[in-house]
Amino acid sequence: MEAPLWLLLGWGGIGAIDFVYNHIYRYRLYAHASSFREHGVHTLLALVLTATVVMLVFIEMGSVGFAIFLGIQALAVIFTLWDVSIERVSRAPLGGLPTHEYVLHTVIFLLHGAFVWAVIANANQLVHGAGFGVWRWPPLPLFLLVEAVIFALVGAGVCVLHLYLLSVGYRALKTEAVAG
Repeated sequence: MEAPLWLLLGWGGIGAIDFVYNHIYRYRLYAHASSFREHGVHTLLALVLTATVVMLVFIEMGSVGFAIFLGIQALAVIFTLWDVSIERVSRAPLGGLPTHEYVLHTVIFLLHGAFVWAVIANANQLVHGAGFGVWRWPPLPLFLLVEAVIFALVGAGVCVLHLYLLSVGYRALKTEAVAG
């Protein structure tokens, strides 16, 4: 019954490792003109993950909310495919996409797929019940509830950070255009 939450924890956790280590620390994607669009797609993915956590844990969906939730998951797939389609060109000036990042992206995509299937398998609970969140009885195990709160708060912070870094990247693009 809580499988979607565990899969969400894996999907978001591995995505966070990829974001912090590869996108921010190792490659500073936001600071390169070649990866500006890729960083923009990552911003959309951060928004989708945050919306996913909030809807799954803190909102009683009903059938309309569940349809919106599935639409958000479809957007996650579209944004991920878009990300994959631009990464080769985006990362070429930075030495290409390393093997470990291909592996991380594959695991993230598989976990998201498993998450969506687990959500669909629990659709009745989400549409007709109290969902997975704080309003259900019995309540979530404390660990999952704490993780959901952390994911929601950190996700919101990451969204703000992404937007800020987009502005940094945009200023770098403008500076390169003027200098070039």
